[in-house]
Amino acid sequence: MMKLLTTPQEVQLIISEGKRSATHYITNFFPSREKLDMWLKNEELFEASRGAAALILRKSDDFFHVHFSAGAPAELQAALQDLPAENLLVCDLVGSSEATAELVSVFEQAGFYKYRNLRRLVRVNSRSTPSIRDKTVAVAREDEANAVHAILQHAFDRHSEQIPAFDELQAAARQGEIFVVRKNNDLAGFLYFQQQGVTASVRYWFVDERYRNEGIGSKLMHAFFDHTATAKRILLWVVEDNENAIAKYEHYGFAPDNLIDQVMRKDAAK
Repeated sequence: MMKLLTTPQEVQLIISEGKRSATHYITNFFPSREKLDMWLKNEELFEASRGAAALILRKSDDFFHVHFSAGAPAELQAALQDLPAENLLVCDLVGSSEATAELVSVFEQAGFYKYRNLRRLVRVNSRSTPSIRDKTVAVAREDEANAVHAILQHAFDRHSEQIPAFDELQAAARQGEIFVVRKNNDLAGFLYFQQQGVTASVRYWFVDERYRNEGIGSKLMHAFFDHTATAKRILLWVVEDNENAIAKYEHYGFAPDNLIDQVMRKDAAK
């Protein structure tokens, strides 16, 4: 039976148990304190297993993300096989293809299957000073977070593309991390980004199909480049077989590195 987690101390205790006497420590749990606090506040985290293989499940709409902290692959596999069969489960395994191969096998033996690959793209930032932003690009209002959230739910795959919660988008709007272009009272396009120190990231870049081929995506991207001029590199994740999106990012100077996110999935028992 899963137990709701309510404090950072509970989470840390469970994660630390997986490290004790580890012979081959493995984990995919690296939330910032801000994100962890948000998950706890929203009652999204549940303890599913603890000890040599600790499992924390994070509720997201109709499924759970699987986070683990284990002393060895064999211990992780045993814990995975005991997860509730009635829930749809998704797990992200990030690394090079070679580095994640053993973990992919562990999850497959526990009933998961390869669902989707995301590939990381990187751009070395060449701008040193910002320029004047196109006047049609604005910072999203906090009350537009609902519209952004609805678009993300419709246009992206929630099981593999880490759709943020509504309150996360509200916070991003307050912090000026969502650029928008408005046309005819619509959100014609938006770019949601973050910057920490000298690294910036594109979270989501979207243009409504009714307004494509009008240069809106380009205006948003250049506004983002100008705003993050102090960053040394820019990162993003894209679905590996989305050739159209990859070509657009390559046009703006992004190139793949060796990191992939292998999304593993286990469907609910019928």
